Amino acid sequence: MSIENDTKPHDFASPKLDDYKQQVMTDFHKQYNSLQDQRAKLTEKYVKPAQDYAVKQVGERPVATVLSGIFMALSFLPALTFAGFCLSTAFVVFGGSLLFGLFWTFAIILGASLLLLGTLVVTFSTAVFLTFWVLTAYVCVRLVTCLVKEGSLAQGAKAFDAEMRAIFVAGRPNAATSTTNSATQ
Repeated sequence: MSIENDTKPHDFASPKLDDYKQQVMTDFHKQYNSLQDQRAKLTEKYVKPAQDYAVKQVGERPVATVLSGIFMALSFLPALTFAGFCLSTAFVVFGGSLLFGLFWTFAIILGASLLLLGTLVVTFSTAVFLTFWVLTAYVCVRLVTCLVKEGSLAQGAKAFDAEMRAIFVAGRPNAATSTTNSATQ
């Protein structure tokens, strides 16, 4: 299957695409009309009464309205600065606590890892030592057993050699071990 056969040019004039475009435009106009209705309701409910109140206050108390307007204009920048300071402080505190938590989490995990690594080294070393000790003890017991059973040093060493070769080298007993074991029994 080649790539050239799989790729087909898009048909932008298909009836299915026209239906999709029409549906998108219908949805867009519905949303636009809904937003316009919301704007009209908010304007009627909040903006218009606030404008009417401001116009009424200017007519009834012009000096107080001018002074409160000046006060609002002059206090806007400090209020904005205070809000920015509060937000930046919150971000710094949040970021600091996040970094503090990450640091201590890392420190605890690192400490636990070092403790576990030390435990692993001790247990591994103990396992290697005990395995070596058990193998050495087995070999020594078998040597003594072979020497005692055979009666002579040469025959005991030969039997021990055959047995150790069968166990550790070949994995199966050889003919010398079989004849030695059957002769001693």
